Amino acid sequence: MTVADIGEARRRREQIREAAEWAFTELPWTAGTLSDEFSQRWPDMSTADRIEVGQQVDRMVAHYAAPVADLSELLAVRARLNGCPEHWRPARDWLLAHGGDAVSREFRDTFAHISRSELLIAILEQGRILALCGGGAG
Repeated sequence: MTVADIGEARRRREQIREAAEWAFTELPWTAGTLSDEFSQRWPDMSTADRIEVGQQVDRMVAHYAAPVADLSELLAVRARLNGCPEHWRPARDWLLAHGGDAVSREFRDTFAHISRSELLIAILEQGRILALCGGGAG
């Protein structure tokens, strides 16, 4: 392996990491890394790299969506996520009003535009409110 090969491998890993972070925080949660929205932002990325980005995004979602032990852990997870309050607050309110059904067709249709990060914030904020009201933390 040459120095150029090593440099190319590092550049590729960095691009995949950057694309995964972008997809997690910016790409609508209903769109995948093989979607037109993704290819508009990353037009030169190979299909294999786009699949790898999708797997990395899935790992990020699983990490942040893991069950929490208590309210303090929930707050710690929430503090590491970023999102637009104008997006996640209505989603949180909808979840509170509709029993937390984030997989329903109505929720998907209404909030298809929010990112995975914003979806997780809405779910965590719903959990925080329920915990403060005595309904459990997760």
